[in-house]
Amino acid sequence: MYDVEVVDRQSGAPVPLLAESGSLRQFTREPGVVVAQQRAINSERHLAQVKTAIQNRWSEKDQLANA
Repeated sequence: MYDVEVVDRQSGAPVPLLAESGSLRQFTREPGVVVAQQRAINSERHLAQVKTAIQNRWSEKDQLANA
């Protein structure tokens, strides 16, 4: 198998592979199922990143307002 590293385009941070990523990279007769699984996982990660970014912006604004 090839050594693969995934990098988030927006943040530039590496995206950790799933524990079962070896099975996701194997050939399959049902690619739609695998794509759906990956989309769901990526959506959850993206939502977490956006929430963190919003909280950080709020914290910065709060600190500036209280300074």
